[in-house]
Amino acid sequence: ECELFRLSFLYTVPRYLVFSVTGESGMGKSALLRQFRSIAAEQDAITLITDRYQLAADPSLTILQTLDCLADQLKAAGTPLTVFQEQYAHYLSFTKAAAQDPEAPGPWLGLVGGQHDADPWARQAWDAYLARRLPHRAMIELVKAPTKVLTETFVRELNAWSMVRRFVICFD
Repeated sequence: ECELFRLSFLYTVPRYLVFSVTGESGMGKSALLRQFRSIAAEQDAITLITDRYQLAADPSLTILQTLDCLADQLKAAGTPLTVFQEQYAHYLSFTKAAAQDPEAPGPWLGLVGGQHDADPWARQAWDAYLARRLPHRAMIELVKAPTKVLTETFVRELNAWSMVRRFVICFD
């Protein structure tokens, strides 16, 4: 696997864009990813890594936390995802305020997790609350569908950077 990974850097468009490393616990997946990281560094590629221990247990937040972890590493490497980080900061700020707002129609996590989708009254109450609290339609969309909006922004910005830098992203 290491030689195939190393060879992929020789091509303008690599033959393999995804290397999937799977298997049972303890068989050396993390060690192989460390080798991949070392090979990538030799090729001047920015290597990002995230693992399950960096994430909260709440599955509705896992994707956002993973993107944020990767964005922090990109920023440290000199390739910031500025729009993503601004949007994520706005999202966190609003959800923190909503969680403490006695006028909020319920727990904001229910909004993100889609728990209110089946209840038209709850959905209507949240829609009215968001319309009062947020100035722009884009902000409302961000709060109602953060995974969709932030993932699209992350990928768009990462694609722009990939025109000038190579990246290796490892999910351990």
